[in-house]
Parts: sequence; structure tokens; C-alpha cells
Amino acid sequence: MQARLQAAAIPQSPLSGKNNDSCSALPSTSGTLRENRSPTPFQGYLTKQRLAEEPLPCPHATLTPTQAMTLFGVYLENVAPILPILHTPSVHDLVLRACAATEVLPLESAAVLWAVYLAAAISMTPPQVRAELGETQEAIVDWYQHMVERALYQADFLSRPSLPLMQAAILYLTCLLKWREATTNDAASYVWMMTTVLFRLAQSLALHQDGESRGLSPYDTEMGRRAWWHLCLLDLHASDHQGTEPECLNIPFTTQVPSQINDKCLSPASAQLVTREMGFTDMSFLRMRCDILRTVYRQKHIAKRGRGCSPDQPCECAAQYKVLLSGLQSQLRQEYLSHYHCDSTLPLSRICIEAATMIPNLALLIRYPMRRHTDHLPPATLDRFFEIAVESIEHSRMVDTYDQGGKWAWFLRRSSTRRYTLTFVLLELCVRSSASPLVCRAWFLAQAVYQEWEIEKSTGNWRVPISLMQYLRTKYEAQHK
Repeated sequence: MQARLQAAAIPQSPLSGKNNDSCSALPSTSGTLRENRSPTPFQGYLTKQRLAEEPLPCPHATLTPTQAMTLFGVYLENVAPILPILHTPSVHDLVLRACAATEVLPLESAAVLWAVYLAAAISMTPPQVRAELGETQEAIVDWYQHMVERALYQADFLSRPSLPLMQAAILYLTCLLKWREATTNDAASYVWMMTTVLFRLAQSLALHQDGESRGLSPYDTEMGRRAWWHLCLLDLHASDHQGTEPECLNIPFTTQVPSQINDKCLSPASAQLVTREMGFTDMSFLRMRCDILRTVYRQKHIAKRGRGCSPDQPCECAAQYKVLLSGLQSQLRQEYLSHYHCDSTLPLSRICIEAATMIPNLALLIRYPMRRHTDHLPPATLDRFFEIAVESIEHSRMVDTYDQGGKWAWFLRRSSTRRYTLTFVLLELCVRSSASPLVCRAWFLAQAVYQEWEIEKSTGNWRVPISLMQYLRTKYEAQHK
């Protein structure tokens, strides 16, 4: 792999004067992109580098066909089921065309391929990356990240956005945020800033308006829906890191959630959408996340109206939250749980069942105590919140230790929901003195996940649980002396 990276090193010669918006796949070429436009300096600022001065290697110029197909296979297994932004049969055709090296690839196709390969590399374990690509995971991720940025930049993404470029950018930023959460956590502000830019570009493409109402084809309608809702999910995650309101909360939109269908039932040539399928489909996990996201948005609107509530007086917000979450629980039960138990042998279906069972209760735990001072909550209510949090951590461990679900650990671990839950449990352990069975159970779980989630290596938003764990260790050591 190192030799191929060196062979694709950026030449120092001036750029060609030809106007070429494509990535050459012909064997007689050097395998690099030549581009004569000079995008604005603002774009270079956003991507943090002067990318227009460097030609872009085609994805297949630095990968053998075997490696390319391996990465695509990893993408299908580890990424596509939980981030179905792209239409996988179309991506498969694109990979085959790139490996065949018999035609010129457009810039937007190169951006999509680099984003797919980046997502696959991030989802792999370090030993897997070393075995398949011959380099460290950090080196591969840094290289692919740079290639995605250059592909987007040289495609003049900010000035001439398109749906494929939008899909590549959303996939890139989502995976980058997950990668940095697991390593340095230094990309949150960059992803947060770029997410705001993507919303403006998405609005310029009218992705906030449902494609069916605009007369688009079924394929374009579904791809637009996937892009918009994945952008909203990324927005919620990035905003949580920065402690700000989600951008999408202030944008009116009519885009429907993606249809309950499998990718194989959809193609760019589809004249009409297939009938909604029952049971678990390629879109089920995304649709469940979208339903939960819509509930979070409604909750935030309730919170805005209730900002003047006094913690010393009864508040209508709590009752509204309970109604909202009860509705979510009923919807998840009817839409997913009643159908998915028959498919519980499918790994992702089992994770959906666990998530759909716990998330409504967990949402009550997160939103209500953070909204009101816990000192004014009845002891029985706090006890119930504490029990919910402990159960949630147990469910998280169950998902983590599920053998067939390990391929999605890169995405599920270190989520903001897990951080909130663990922080709440640690705070409660700091003030609970009785050695009740629930307290002992919570302390055992907290120590276990602290090691399993490798929290001590984390930075940024994980500083609070790290400090709380240090305090609790000192507290319990002193009690047992």
C-alpha cells in the first residue's frame, strides 16, 4: 500500500490547461485528475487546505481491484445497514466501472467512491486495515479523508452542488465525527460548521421539499429523502457536541422519511415506487432513527415554550413530554417491534428491537431531569430515572457483546446518548450512600463500561464522566479501607 501511495504522490508540475471535470480511468494516463478551475478561497478555508493546486488520484489508482472490492464488501456489511445514504446497487456498479478502468469517471463519482472507501476504513478494526491494506488505520483514514476533501473541493461543491456530492459530503462528515469521537475528538467543531453549510446547499437543491411533490422520479425522490434525513441526524449529533440547538429545528421542511423498501427494489430507471414492504428492510434502522428524531424536535419545541417554567411550581412540560414519549413508544411498537420479532435472527433487527424498547424511556431520563432541577423531583421519580439509566447501560453492553453486531460497534459506541446516561448514573452514585442492590449493580456496570468503552482514552465531552469516575473510585476505596 505504501508503494502505491508514493506512486500516486502529487506531481510538482503545473496543472494542465484542459478543462477536465473527470477522473481518468484509462491505463495510459497517470491516474490523476487535472482541473483548471480556481474555486474560491472560502472553499479552501472550509476544507482547511489549498486543495485546488493538487491533482486528484482516482480511487482505483491507489487500490488494486481486489482491495477496492474488499473495501466495498466491508462498506456493505459495516456501513450501509446503519447509514443507508447511498443506493448500494449503484455504488456496486460504480466500483466495477472504476476497477475496469475503461472509462472516465466524473468528479462526483470519484467523491462518492472516496467517501465509501473512507467509511469502510473507519468501520474496520486496526488489524483488519493492516491485513487488507498494508498500512495503519490512522494513515489510511487520513489519506482517504484528504482525498474526499479534494474531490469535493475540485468538483466546486460549494458553487455547483449536486445530490451525489451532497451524499458523499454527508457520509464523509458522519464517519469523520464517529472516527474522531473514538480518537482525538478534535473534529466536532469542524463538522458542526460544515453541517450548517450543507443545510444551505441542501436547501439550494430543494432537498427540504419532498421530491414527490416536485414531480421527481421515485429514485431521485428516495435519494433526496435519505440525504436530507441523514443530514438532520448528523446535525443533531454535531449540535450536541457543541451544546447548540440543531440547525434543522429552525428550517421548515416537507421531506418525508425514506420508504420502507429494500435497495434491490429501486433503480434509477424505476417509473414507480414499489409497494411498502412488511418486516425488516434496508431502511428500517434509518426510519426508526427518523421517528425518534422527529420526537426530539417536538420535545425541543415544547422546551422552548416552557423556558419560563419555575422549578418550584408544577409544570405542564413534564406532562407533554410523557404524552409525546408515550406516542413514540406506541409508534415504535406498531411500526417495528410487532414485525421485527419474526426477524430477530437478523443482527441489525435485534439491535433495532433493543433500541426501540429502551429509547423512549431513555429519552424521558435525558430530557426531563436536564430540563428541571433534580433536587425538586420526588425521590420515587429519581429512583425510576436511575433504574432506567442502569437498564439502558445493560442494553448497550448486550449490543456491544453481541457477536454478529460487532461490525457496527464503530457507530454505536461513544454516542451522546450513552454519555448522558453514564454521566447521570455516575452523578447518582456520588450522592447515593446506601449499598442497595441497584447501587451495587450500577457501580459494577459503570466500572465495566468505563473499561470496555475505553473512556479513559477519550477527550472533549467525556471529561465529566472521567472526573466523576475518578471521584467515585476514591470514594469507594476510602469506604473499604
